Amino acid sequence: MNKKGKQKSMIFEPLFPGKKGIGVGQVFIFITAALVMGVVMIFGFKVIAGMISGGEELQFIEFKNTMEKEVKKLHSNYDAVRTKTFRVPTKYTKICFVNLEYGKSGIKKELSGLKKQKISLAYTTWKDAMDLDDPYEELSENVFLKPAGEKKIKLFNFKLSDIDQNEKGYLCKSIKKGRFDVIMVGKGDHTQITFAE
Repeated sequence: MNKKGKQKSMIFEPLFPGKKGIGVGQVFIFITAALVMGVVMIFGFKVIAGMISGGEELQFIEFKNTMEKEVKKLHSNYDAVRTKTFRVPTKYTKICFVNLEYGKSGIKKELSGLKKQKISLAYTTWKDAMDLDDPYEELSENVFLKPAGEKKIKLFNFKLSDIDQNEKGYLCKSIKKGRFDVIMVGKGDHTQITFAE
């Protein structure tokens, strides 16, 4: 029994070293295991980050398509009112609707407020619209996000509510927790837009 007992302890000694220390083979196994775990963690992190990024892109595209479709569908229904909650990825902090024909309407105030709101792309687009014969047809964007969106958003024939239009020709709102509410009113030849409070 003594012999068998010694043989058992010698067989399992490399796995459970006891007082004699760790063998060279075990050190190699630990190093290999640590490297494999590190590679798996890095790969997993990249996959998860890619999934999150892809999810945000899909959410943005869904938002863009829904907004463009809703405004276009409502414009011909005179006095039809719809309040809609739009959701965007949480990285967006502000949205601005810009009437590209504002400068041609004879209203004296300028859209320099967009510069102050740090929506410089919107301001640049509006300035470019001043020199065009038909800004709506010639420009490809009339809704702007901060930070800039992945794709351009162009709403079909919209105008701002009379109060917003007369004051500045653009309408901006902070986006909180990735959502904002818009009131849309069909006017027969365009959709009137304002933010719900």
